[in-house]
Amino acid sequence: MKRIRILICCVMMMAMCVSLGACTSQDSGGTGEAKTTLTTARSKDIGDLNGHLYAGDMAAQGMVFDTLVENTADGPKAALAESWDISKDGTVYTFHLRKGVNFTDGQPFNAEAVKANIDAVQRNPEKHAWISLSKKIKSVDIVDDNTVNIVLSEPYYPILTELGLLRPYCMMSPATFINGETKDGVSAFVGTGPYKLTEHVQNQYATFVSNDEYWGGEPKIKTVTFKVLPAGQTAQLALQNGEIDFLYSNYSDAMLDSETLKSMGTNKDYQIVYSEPCATRFLMVNASKPETIIADKNIKEAIWYGINKEELSSEILSGLETPAETLFPSTAPYCDVKLKERTFDTAKAKKLIEASGWKMESGSEYYTKNGEKLSVRIEYRTDVAGVKGICEYLQSNLKDIGIELVLTGEEKSAYYDRRKTGDYDLLIDATWGVPYDPQSTMSAFSAPSSYLTSTQNLENSQEMFDWIDQALVSTDEVKRQELYTKVLNKIQDDACFIPLTDVQVIAVAPKDLKNITFNQSQYEIPFEKMYFE
Repeated sequence: MKRIRILICCVMMMAMCVSLGACTSQDSGGTGEAKTTLTTARSKDIGDLNGHLYAGDMAAQGMVFDTLVENTADGPKAALAESWDISKDGTVYTFHLRKGVNFTDGQPFNAEAVKANIDAVQRNPEKHAWISLSKKIKSVDIVDDNTVNIVLSEPYYPILTELGLLRPYCMMSPATFINGETKDGVSAFVGTGPYKLTEHVQNQYATFVSNDEYWGGEPKIKTVTFKVLPAGQTAQLALQNGEIDFLYSNYSDAMLDSETLKSMGTNKDYQIVYSEPCATRFLMVNASKPETIIADKNIKEAIWYGINKEELSSEILSGLETPAETLFPSTAPYCDVKLKERTFDTAKAKKLIEASGWKMESGSEYYTKNGEKLSVRIEYRTDVAGVKGICEYLQSNLKDIGIELVLTGEEKSAYYDRRKTGDYDLLIDATWGVPYDPQSTMSAFSAPSSYLTSTQNLENSQEMFDWIDQALVSTDEVKRQELYTKVLNKIQDDACFIPLTDVQVIAVAPKDLKNITFNQSQYEIPFEKMYFE
């Protein structure tokens, strides 16, 4: 309440003194200096920020940890490595490290630290099976204090992109490793990034303070606080009453639904900043149990034909997401390929259902066969704003073609457990987006913790996995494109992933917060670039 009263006072003072130019921000102490603290909301706790594992909030991890290279729209750029050389055979990458950089515990960042980090990741192969780079690194060799060689077993074209992914190859202080390892935890979360974690009260808040010796420049926002708040109306009210200053939504951490965003767009006190479309919302179809209804390709295709994506986009999502017809957008590398089209067609959907022996009895709403109702389940995450409404719309669409869709909402860990074990019919999810797409996402098609339950029992699935492996190591651009084209056609034809809409990253903040930008990865928030005016 004290914070709210202060904000109200500030608003009153602004009204009185704007003509005098004497207004000050609420944390400036009357000095006329710009505000330097920012509070944001997340729907869940930041979790375990160990950057060599996957339980932590990636936005928080990105504040603390850096990578050797940074992924950008123009390709990999220098980060902790200032430059690199590549051997003629493409198997040795020599990284020249940025000098004078320290971890926030005072330990030096050097070649020894790079080797310790990458070696620790490599000693946990099962956890990192989704990323093919983990299978290609042969050794990490120290050349001198500021130079390191990464030696590959064979050429691997996405190496720089995958070293630029925040997880698992970010750099953590080796002093925090436990017996030289990170796979079972670390003693603290210490990196070279623009912020350091200073306080964490589980399921309440986490506070990050700027690293004023950050190699990328001292952040203007000195303190960032993550508050745990429910997504949706609670987060909206917190923003409007000044409890928080900033909301950031991507698919996996959607804090505001489309209706709320639409209403806030008319409020002159706030700005809404949109990224370019960066990922695809889709239905993941279970292929791990051939005896189930959903394993029938006719049923999968019927569901695809039965979804009115245009209406989903315009009516349910207020035009904030556009219809998608492929798992990866044509703008993703190697994905500008003509694929089989399936546009909304309820008559076509019903023909496919009936071709599999299902019948619509007089007076019935749903198809039946041998006394069994044509019914499938869809799982969704309860912590993602707006996704239940999307599932309810899909439920209505499928009812129109005689399929019962049963909705099950669960928290994040239970949802991903279902994905891993194959205990589902449909999951509503989104691709990882650039820079993961297509190479890292395709690598995960064969990973048990990721997409294997949707691909493993497809006809000739092993051949598809082989195409992916061959594409990743091919040094021939034409051959690589041919292989990716085969994979794209395979998943499109088999309907194992049913695309829905292209999604964006969305930021909402007061208008005095400047330089709100987006990293290439939808999971990272560049707070270090922002400032209040």
